[in-house]
This record gives sequence, structure tokens and C-alpha cells, in this order.
Amino acid sequence: MADQKCPVCGKKIGGVFGQPEPSGVLLERAKKFDVSSEGMCQNCLSEAVDKQQAIASETISTAKKEAERTIQAAVSKIFVTPAQIAGGKDLGAISGYSVIGTGAISELLSSWTDFFGAQSNTYLSKIRTAEEYALNMLKLEALKKGGDSIYCYSINLTEATSGHGMLMVSVYGSAVNKFAEAADSEIIKAIEIISNR
Repeated sequence: MADQKCPVCGKKIGGVFGQPEPSGVLLERAKKFDVSSEGMCQNCLSEAVDKQQAIASETISTAKKEAERTIQAAVSKIFVTPAQIAGGKDLGAISGYSVIGTGAISELLSSWTDFFGAQSNTYLSKIRTAEEYALNMLKLEALKKGGDSIYCYSINLTEATSGHGMLMVSVYGSAVNKFAEAADSEIIKAIEIISNR
């Protein structure tokens, strides 16, 4: 390889003044990213591998974002009811949780609203946010089981710590495959994405 020239840069490979030969580690990386290393010097092969790795990372990132978008869209379309409706395949019990801190300012504001007998919008806002998070977790659990609906939905709010201002919202239900093949296409795609992870 001492008399060989790199097909990319045209410089001599090897010897005292030539370009370095590709290392074993670099050759393994080139093989991993399916980059032809034949006759290339260390620098040119390194650039080619780095470029291919960047393309692969971008492709993975784009696919991941698309999968997340599909799952989020599917979560918003899951049918949720507190009732037990006839039909559908019961896939088992599921649950979702959210724990939020009320914070010192919320505590102060709520003590004033308590004193004057008013409603604490600060707490209500935090509880609504926690409910939404817990419900989204419940819907995601339904998707993981292959469900497109949640029956017998119930919600519970408790204080998670004694007097330390932490609230826990827990939601429960049964994952159900109600619509089977007639389910929304994004729900079907999301179930496929989750099952292949």
C-alpha cells in the first residue's frame, strides 16, 4: 500500500511523508455504515464515515419525530368513557399517574382564598394539568396493549405527602379494542410503532 494513492484526495498513502493508512477502528466504522474503504487514506475515509453517520443520525431523528407525532395524534383520538359499553375485546386494566408539587406561592395564595372562602384557581390549574398528564399516560398504556378505547375510566386525587404540598392524580380503566380493523389509521399505526419498539 506504500505506492498506492488515495482515490479521493490523490495523495500517497503510507511511508514517511504519505497519508496514514486507515486504522482498524475506522475500518470497522466504515463497515458499520456501509462505506467503501478500498484504497482510501485515513483522513478521507474518516470524512466519508462521518458524513454517512450524520445522514444516518438525521434519518433516525426524522423517523423518531414522525413516530412521536403519530403516537401523540393517536393518544388524542383514544375513546374514553366511565361507562362499561358492550362490545370490544377487553385487554386488561391500565393506569396512569401524575404527581405535582403545589409550591410555596400556591400554598400562600390558597391560604388567602381559603381565608376568604373563595375558590383556588391556582390549585385547580395545577390539578387540571396533572389530570391531563395522567390521562395521556393512561391512553399510552392502552395503545401499548393494542387498545383503541378505554372503558370504566375513573380518576382519583390524593395528597402524595403528608402536608408537603404534593398532589397525586391517578387514573384507571380497562383497555379495549372496540373498533378492531375499523379503528382510526393513526391509532393502528401508533400501535404498530409501539409494538415494534
